[in-house]
Amino acid sequence: MSTTIKKIALTFQVFYQFENVIKQGDFAFLNNLSGYKDEFEKMLNQESEFWEKPDRYSNFWKFYAKIENFHPRKTNPKKSVDYLIPVFLPSINKIRYSVNDDDYRITSHCFVYPCSLCFNTNIDLNFMPEKNMEMVTRAIFEIYDKNSHFLPIDNQNISLYKYFDYLKKIMMANFDIPQNILLSPGDDKFVSISFIDGIYENYKSKIPLQNDVHEWLSKLFYFDEFLEPADFLNLEKYQKILPDGIRKYPSNLFIEDNKKRILWLPSHFTNNDYSGKSAIKCYHNNLCMLTSQIKNLLILVNLASNQLEKFNDIEGVLDFYTKKAVGLLTRFYYREPDSYKSVSSSTLIPEEEIRKIEELRSKRYPY
Repeated sequence: MSTTIKKIALTFQVFYQFENVIKQGDFAFLNNLSGYKDEFEKMLNQESEFWEKPDRYSNFWKFYAKIENFHPRKTNPKKSVDYLIPVFLPSINKIRYSVNDDDYRITSHCFVYPCSLCFNTNIDLNFMPEKNMEMVTRAIFEIYDKNSHFLPIDNQNISLYKYFDYLKKIMMANFDIPQNILLSPGDDKFVSISFIDGIYENYKSKIPLQNDVHEWLSKLFYFDEFLEPADFLNLEKYQKILPDGIRKYPSNLFIEDNKKRILWLPSHFTNNDYSGKSAIKCYHNNLCMLTSQIKNLLILVNLASNQLEKFNDIEGVLDFYTKKAVGLLTRFYYREPDSYKSVSSSTLIPEEEIRKIEELRSKRYPY
């Protein structure tokens, strides 16, 4: 029986960075350690004007900062600066529409850090009727296509690229933030794609080489619809790095590099198992939150490194945050016991960034 897919989760992230720690406007409290902790405490007590509890999006914080439900009496406000927990602005934009009976639900959140912000856009795509692997992959390619105007905004259809500009305008219109924010360099393809619902009946067996799943997962991961069979993924490699808590079946795959990942877990979605599908979406969101955290910590480290190279010094509060970031990134990279446990935590940090972190540590933050 051929593979059919009913639902996928697709997440894009775009990062903007400031010239320094935010010093003015609605988020000026991030330039003051006591102000940061005070606003965090307001969030815990649901008294903040805009900061919502981050676990509304992901329970990543339970494992990263050992925070359970952001309970005000059980959460030390000091954790805000110890773990550089971002200001969570949920659902700054939501869109729902249909194309040929396929249902698109798009939700964009914003995470604000001391020196940067991340737009996290989730696309939940329900296929009605279900589609084969080729049709699903081509639908994803079309979303990403610069010439594809698939998003209905203000009585016109725009591309995904224009949508990121639109989100920036929303932030500028609704919050007092520095105007001189720059798009952070990096890959702007998907961060994570997870197959949530569908049918792949042979999930107890290895995926045959060059079958429909092997072909279209390879083309999706490399984002190349003309990829030659000789360049398809080495499936054996990606069967060995499945995360804890995922049932071990030969067809389950966790495909990733330092920019993106694909979750293909047919053992969790084929049998119409709600808990299995929920587990996939939960892990998807956790990985997206992990990506945002690491990328924004790296932005902070790069800003500090440039400042140190140019002025032979790092400005006060930036210096404090950089020391925290260096420690957190080191724990991520070496998967230390007290850090978030994921194979992605080290994969997301390129070797050149680790060299920069080690240089900062040796010059500025020795053990």
